Amino acid sequence: MNTAITDIAFHPGETLKEKLDELGMSYKEFAIRTGKPEKTIIEVIQGKSSVTPDMATAFEGVVLIPAQFWLNKQRNYDEYIARQKKDKIAKTFSKWTKGFPISDMLSNGWIREIKGDTVNALLQYFGVSSPKGWETFYMKGALKVAFRLPLEGTQDPYALSAWLRQGEIQAMQTYVEGKYSPSALRKVLPLLRAFHDLPPDDMMEQIRETLSGVGVKIFFTKTLPGISIKGATRWIYGYPCIQMLSQVDEYENFWFTLFHEIGHILLHGKKDIYLEDIEYKGKRSDKEAEADAFATRALERILK
Repeated sequence: MNTAITDIAFHPGETLKEKLDELGMSYKEFAIRTGKPEKTIIEVIQGKSSVTPDMATAFEGVVLIPAQFWLNKQRNYDEYIARQKKDKIAKTFSKWTKGFPISDMLSNGWIREIKGDTVNALLQYFGVSSPKGWETFYMKGALKVAFRLPLEGTQDPYALSAWLRQGEIQAMQTYVEGKYSPSALRKVLPLLRAFHDLPPDDMMEQIRETLSGVGVKIFFTKTLPGISIKGATRWIYGYPCIQMLSQVDEYENFWFTLFHEIGHILLHGKKDIYLEDIEYKGKRSDKEAEADAFATRALERILK
């Protein structure tokens, strides 16, 4: 649901002042009638204090304007001030935006600039409130309860984080038909290779439907300049997820990568992310070798 955001909001104290002027009631009399200190009433009128629920109900009894009106006024004003503060701080983040392939993200439809505001467009895209949040999550890999995502030291962490974030968004938009189990996933492996000769779009759709039936999410993402990644595997909100390139240049590489990623799901834990053809902190060469061996064996059995 889209909620309209007003360009400006006024403190409820301004409305209170107008109402008291209309009634010809002094601040002192109003304070006595509401049972509030005159100093508090003056501070509200001057916009220095907020209208509390207790005040709102007291105001209602004296000026006959519902308490909800005063509370809504205060809430809208508080939100307006918070957004003003956020926008002011955001202007200092422009240097951070320079690292991202903005034009490619725009052409891919991943972000939409609002009145040329690249900073807030990126913050919304990554689901963070500041570059610090982006750095902590993507560069430092702080969220270890979900998966470790340390991109610090990679070739292009800005573009790579954008590609991986698109995968997170696609994961949230992807639904599965079945419940995941290793045995169910192993049973459908021979079925996947049957889609080899289909056109790319049909092939990807059949793979998506087949894996969905066994509780695995797979999505295909456009690439970005500056990164050489072929695929990624991780668990997102309780589901095993495979992210691969939407461009199929070589079929055999595509199929090997697919089964490599499936190998990570079947053989390895839920708290790591596996990035193919990317060097990153904490990368386990032994697990990559295991996934390679799994893909080789699986494809050999299927092709027999």
